[in-house]
Amino acid sequence: MEKQHYVPRLYLEGFVDPRSRALKDPYLWVVDLQEESVRKRSPKNTAKLKGYYEWDDADPDLPRLESLYSTLESNAAPALRKIASRGFRLKSQFKMALHCRQQVALTVRERFDIARFVGFQLSRGPGFRGTAQDVLIKQGVEHFETQLSDDELLRG
Repeated sequence: MEKQHYVPRLYLEGFVDPRSRALKDPYLWVVDLQEESVRKRSPKNTAKLKGYYEWDDADPDLPRLESLYSTLESNAAPALRKIASRGFRLKSQFKMALHCRQQVALTVRERFDIARFVGFQLSRGPGFRGTAQDVLIKQGVEHFETQLSDDELLRG
């Protein structure tokens, strides 16, 4: 089972340390808040989990989740690169707001592709997956309990 990104590599590459861009393996800085550590990692080895999009009982006729995310990323990539090519600067030292140095004209399609890409990122990470599984399990249990109580009413 291979490791799969839960944060798109295209996105991670936007955080590569500028001093490392010319290297064979550029890197970004990863902060682990639990371990209170900072380390260098290449985008290709960051934000990945083994078999993240694999399910043993998945219908082989359905498209794989990883390929759907890949399509979203591929569609948004040209517009994201277009924006990134304009360059950014910090608005102020304290506000940490990024401003594009030049205005970027995006088509309606480019805006749509970026919005869809960003929107689906919410459902891509381990935090969302854990919450979603908890909610589905709770709903399943509640549904099962409702079915049992309805069954008891019919027998009663």
